Amino acid sequence: MTPVAAALAVAVDEENPDDVAALLTGLDRQELYALTVVLAAAVDPDKPLLRATVAAATKKVARRAATAFDIDLDDVMGDSRRRDVLDARAVTYYAAHLAGDNYSQIGRVMNRDHSTVMTGCSRVAATARLRAVAEQIAARFGWEREEGVA
Repeated sequence: MTPVAAALAVAVDEENPDDVAALLTGLDRQELYALTVVLAAAVDPDKPLLRATVAAATKKVARRAATAFDIDLDDVMGDSRRRDVLDARAVTYYAAHLAGDNYSQIGRVMNRDHSTVMTGCSRVAATARLRAVAEQIAARFGWEREEGVA
């Protein structure tokens, strides 16, 4: 039942109602009860739920980057080498990192090595136009620029 609970958490986090509905309607009464027990055990009333082990921000950031660059999300997540896609992908890495995901988490979601993510982040950090886009996206996920940092 834990894999179903994890899949449900990811679907909810990714704001994918079709996947949530498919997961829940595929369960019988006993499985729904078991899922409730698993989820209830994970809730601590004194603490907010923790971020999933997968990079929670990365996929949402990738969607925003695709929109900002007016390209398809599949291109950002895929293997295209077009410059606009490479820029959107690098902005995704940088913004997701600012939003709190680490290089390895971002790499897993994006199907890239952590060193590729680090290189993309360095490229964005060195390019004012890309950095501004990435910071604007990251701000939507709670990141705030530190005062005095250019």
